[in-house]
Amino acid sequence: MYRIRFRYTVALGRSLHPIQRAQRIRHHHERLLLGFMQTFRRAITHTLLYHRCARGTEVEVLICTMRDIQKLNCARRGKNQATDALAFPNLPCVGVDKDLGVIVVSPSYIARRCWKRSPPTFRSRSSAVALHASLHLLGYDHEEVDQWKVMTRLEKALYRTL
Repeated sequence: MYRIRFRYTVALGRSLHPIQRAQRIRHHHERLLLGFMQTFRRAITHTLLYHRCARGTEVEVLICTMRDIQKLNCARRGKNQATDALAFPNLPCVGVDKDLGVIVVSPSYIARRCWKRSPPTFRSRSSAVALHASLHLLGYDHEEVDQWKVMTRLEKALYRTL
């Protein structure tokens, strides 16, 4: 119904380049990463269904390291710190209405946050990050208090029904 593509990336300078999975991810981490991708896909699909997005809507998810997402966060947002995910929505163009945009995510950062705070599990935190990032792709923001209230309320409703 929806197309969610995953790619493994490494940031080199200002651009993102795909690399082979076998070069970057060891076998024992691959099972965890597959579970992460299933959780992420399920949460994004849930958000798209909730918003009644058109069939064939595409979202690309770029999986990268903490260092790579920190570089990207510094270059794009001026914040020199790692984050769990960055969302880059596509601007509305003729013929590109089904491509919502790109989510850049760092599973290692999500895992590190889960270990620092014991209550959330990796799976639940990954779901919350996916919901949050996909809402950004759909045009929601939280820069102002009113926007933050709307987005937080929607995130909670989506998470309860996931």
